[in-house]
Amino acid sequence: MVTKAEFPEVVWGEHKSAAQVLASLQRIAERQGMAAATRVGSRVAAEVCALDAAVSYVEPARMLVLKSDTTKQQKLPGSVALICAGTADVGVVEECRVMLAAAGCYAFKLAESGVMGMHRIVQNLDAVKAADVVICITGMDGGLASVVAGLVEVPVIALPTSTGYGAAFSGVAPMLAALNSSAPGVCVVNIDSGFGASMAAWRILKNAARIRQALTKA
Repeated sequence: MVTKAEFPEVVWGEHKSAAQVLASLQRIAERQGMAAATRVGSRVAAEVCALDAAVSYVEPARMLVLKSDTTKQQKLPGSVALICAGTADVGVVEECRVMLAAAGCYAFKLAESGVMGMHRIVQNLDAVKAADVVICITGMDGGLASVVAGLVEVPVIALPTSTGYGAAFSGVAPMLAALNSSAPGVCVVNIDSGFGASMAAWRILKNAARIRQALTKA
């Protein structure tokens, strides 16, 4: 029998009414202890929060989060480094960070750390190398994932964003730059998919914890 993987189910909030979003959040939270909705506008978010005070809204991420008071969240060992080139990508970065936190993963952020801000990466290189997964949020700075992948040995996930203009082509240019990276093993998710990048990192940490537990028992 095929069963659904145990990663957090998330509600796509765009183009849905407040009642629809809240109903989905409550149904999912009852089953898995927490629920989140992505791409929720401020108007719909305000209506949802007015209907249920237990729901919180993270505005930069455009996310709603509902946690059960009775369910203890599982914390995964390990950490995720979020490296972003500029504050223009804050919405995607926050979507990634909030989803990781909701899934029980610890994440830390290095902002303004694109290729032109390499000194910030170098200053924090020990912390980046100590992370178990690195997510590079790259808008116009499409080379960031390649540079970071040349400095660390852990999995690197490239998260291209639609930030930019002209030849950035709404994120297509940084996505292609990451796909054509000369650094081997760079993984790439869809444009602006903070959720996709966070769940890729979650899978890595989840399976690392499972392997670690199996080795401990052996």
